[in-house]
Amino acid sequence: MIRCGIDFLLASTIPPGGGSSSSSAIVVLAGAAIRDANHVEYDNRDLAWESSQAEWYLGTRGGALDHTAICLSRRDHIVFMDHSGRVNQTIPFPVEGYCWVTFFTHAADKGREVMLEYNERAAVSRLLIPALIKDASQPATEQVAGLPESISLAEFAVNFPDRFEVCTSAFPSLVRDRSERPLRIRDRARHHLGEARRVEEAVTLLTQLVAGDNAGIDETMRRIGNLIDQSHQSLRDLYDVTNPEVDRLVEVVSSANDVLGCRLMGGGFGGNVLLLARSGAVPLLIEHVQQGYYQARDRDALREGAVMISTPGEGLSSLRTFA
Repeated sequence: MIRCGIDFLLASTIPPGGGSSSSSAIVVLAGAAIRDANHVEYDNRDLAWESSQAEWYLGTRGGALDHTAICLSRRDHIVFMDHSGRVNQTIPFPVEGYCWVTFFTHAADKGREVMLEYNERAAVSRLLIPALIKDASQPATEQVAGLPESISLAEFAVNFPDRFEVCTSAFPSLVRDRSERPLRIRDRARHHLGEARRVEEAVTLLTQLVAGDNAGIDETMRRIGNLIDQSHQSLRDLYDVTNPEVDRLVEVVSSANDVLGCRLMGGGFGGNVLLLARSGAVPLLIEHVQQGYYQARDRDALREGAVMISTPGEGLSSLRTFA
C-alpha cells in the first residue's frame, strides 16, 4: 500500500532527447523509489513491465525494452529479450578491448508530428500487422511476403472493425489525423523480422564465444558489428526513422578505423548513434568524428557532452537504503 510520497533529486549524464532511455530511467527510478519508501516488495522484471505501462498511461506508446535493460543489466553482460514470451536472459559480453560509444546529433523532435510518426509505427507493428497476417502457421518469411505493401486506417476499419476499435482507443490522434494516409505494412514487418534474426544471430555468436567453440573474440565482434550496420540500414530503409543528420553522422563514424558497427539508437528522428569499437581506437575516433561531423556545424563534441563511452554495467541498484 502506498502511504507516503518521495522527494526526488536527480543527477544524470544521459542527454535528454537523445534516445538513451532518459525518460525510461526516470520512470524506473521513480517506481523503485516509491516502492522502497513504502516498503513494497517487488521483482525487477515486474518493475520493468509496470514502468513501461506507466509510460503508456502518460501517453507514450513505447515498449518495455529500455525499462527491461535498466532493471536487469549486469556488469559485463548483455540482456537478451524475447518480447513475445516476456523472457529475458543475460549473456556474457567480452568487455576487454571493446567498448560502446555514442555520439549525439540533436535532440529528437518530440513535437506532435513526430509523435504521430512514433505512434504510427507502434500501431502498425502491434495491431495492423498481426491482424493482416493470413496464416500464422506459415514460416515468418512467407507471412511477411503475404502482407500488403500498405493500407489506410479507413480501409483497415472496414476489414477489421474489432481491431480498428482497439486502435482507436490506443491511438486516437493517429486515427483522427491519418485515417486516409497509406501506412507502410510490408516494409515495417520486414524490419521486425530482420531485427529478430539479427538478435538471434548475435546471441548465438556470443554464446559460442563463451563456450570457446568459434573463431575467437575479434572475429565474433566483427560479425556483431556487421549486424549492427545491417540494423541501421533497416531502420533507414524499411522503418524510416532516420534523418539526414543521423545518416551523415553514421557515415562519418563508420569511416573511422576500428569501428566495427554503428546504428541509430532509440526511437529515431535524431538523438544518438551507437557504435561498437576497439577501445584503443577511441581517442582517434573522437577526433575523427569531431573533424568530420561536429566541426562543420560549429560544435565541440567533448565540450557539449555529445560523446559517451561505456561498457556493460550494473542496472538498477541501491546506493543506500533509508529506514
